[in-house]
Amino acid sequence: MDVEQLSALVRDVTVNKTRDPGKYWRVVQQFSDALKAQDLDVVRVWLQSLNQCVSCFDKERSDLVDLTLKLDMTALDEETQILLMQFVSAVVSSCSLYGDAVLEYLFACLKTELASERVRTAISDMVREVPSLMRTLPRIALKAMPNKRRDKQSQQTFFTNMFELVLEAQQLLEPLFTIAVKHLLQIDAELAESEADGVGLKKGLAGLAASGSAAGQGDVEHGAAADEEEEEDDETFMFDEDLQQQQEEEAAQVDSEELAGLDGTAQPSEEETPAQPEDDPESYVSKLDALLQLTLEFVYIMMREPGEERAAMFQTLINVFDSTILLAYRPRNVQYLLFYACHFDPELSIAFLEHVWDLATTVSAPSLTRQICFAYVASFLARAQFATPHMVVEGLQLLQKWCLEYSEQAADTHIPQRHVMFYAAAQAVLYIVCFRCQAIMREETGEEFLRSLQLEQLIQSQLNPLRECQADVVAEFADIAQRYQLVLCEPYLTRNRRSTSSLPTVAISSTVVAERVEDYFPFDPMKLPMCASHFGELYIDWDEISAAFDPSLVTPQPSLCDEDYLPKQSSFSLNARSFSATLSM
Repeated sequence: MDVEQLSALVRDVTVNKTRDPGKYWRVVQQFSDALKAQDLDVVRVWLQSLNQCVSCFDKERSDLVDLTLKLDMTALDEETQILLMQFVSAVVSSCSLYGDAVLEYLFACLKTELASERVRTAISDMVREVPSLMRTLPRIALKAMPNKRRDKQSQQTFFTNMFELVLEAQQLLEPLFTIAVKHLLQIDAELAESEADGVGLKKGLAGLAASGSAAGQGDVEHGAAADEEEEEDDETFMFDEDLQQQQEEEAAQVDSEELAGLDGTAQPSEEETPAQPEDDPESYVSKLDALLQLTLEFVYIMMREPGEERAAMFQTLINVFDSTILLAYRPRNVQYLLFYACHFDPELSIAFLEHVWDLATTVSAPSLTRQICFAYVASFLARAQFATPHMVVEGLQLLQKWCLEYSEQAADTHIPQRHVMFYAAAQAVLYIVCFRCQAIMREETGEEFLRSLQLEQLIQSQLNPLRECQADVVAEFADIAQRYQLVLCEPYLTRNRRSTSSLPTVAISSTVVAERVEDYFPFDPMKLPMCASHFGELYIDWDEISAAFDPSLVTPQPSLCDEDYLPKQSSFSLNARSFSATLSM
């Protein structure tokens, strides 16, 4: 039977299905038998015939379409693949009810390297012709994403095809990039959990001194939180539990649900090695490194030149940051996408800083979100080599002004639990000074600025930030402030030690230790070796800072050795401007 004869038969039986259902089902069986025979010549005749009958298929006559969506793309030759793509595109254009089923089939094909270019083109054409598919596409793409426990190669293949698809159809940028970031965060969380279960992680600046490189060799300063904290903050920091449950179910699917041949199920076959043990950190390091590397390369392609693509990519990153990254519990690596994107243009750094500053100072925002945003400001200004001295100065001014105004208006200063925002902002000031003090001192008026910053007024506040901020940060700040003769912290530290030692044990644990401000700094050193190559010249290493004291920058000040010494308040008037003002300086 040639194409014209078969087309006429298919058209006749579909149109007259209700009058002669037996004839209809005999044709459906013939098609099924042709698929089982795996004769590509016969399959091509069927596809050509079906392509001439797309207007005959509807919800009640979907059986031939359903059989077509069981074809294994990897088992087809080039000519048959082209015919298949023509048919599925035509049937969706004719009847949008088939859109979801066809998209599920095509996205599943993206797990394989063969025929991926034709599949991507078919998806992009369908989305352009049927815009309503954008509503269900994110869910379908999410379902097709290989589970985080699958082998690295299958996940790399899907990521590569997904990013190539975005380059062909940029209206898919935000939904598909969001899915990619959520997947990265899942692996990041597994890595953190595996490491926390195995060995304790060093915290604070002291841990950084032993790190080997800025991005890829240093110890991460923060570890996984206790189970109680995770339960308390579940709604705020744990992202998309439905996503995780859905992918857990995918991982449990039996092999029979994957296509074995032309007459298999609706999902193309996917050769995958057995899943790695869940408690193997090396498995997750390798996967996350490879996938984040692909994502960074995609960001580079989108942002390397000024224009609409750069703007769209950055706005997508900000949206994904708000909806996903900021809600994840202490991610260690994925947030570096923002760090990397900001280095392309100072205006992007300023836009990101303004964004997190607005979130940090929004009273109605969740407390933990505000703390983390203060940490983003501190960590970015401390670590970003491309953050200009003007940006750092403006950031310190804004933070210091906010702290001093808060301190002046604060009530119940003897209850630190009520002032966590103050301690988060104060810790940000101390942290930035630790990293940037020497760079600021090298500026023409840098020493004058630091001395006019009223650091002494901050540390002598009744809220006592040197007691509540992280001990490692406080110790390093005190050392640097003394070396550069900015302020003497030792009298306040001594008083804190004495007052703490005089409290009963129960009082200490309930008022001081338990309420210490978060020790999370988002841009602590990365531990992914391949991704490290993107950050070498963009990143400030603590090793270099701690070993680079230059006494020639210091103007001798009066001796500050009396425990009763209290520095006089500076007459410097803070004129805190927005970060955007730095471009005009």
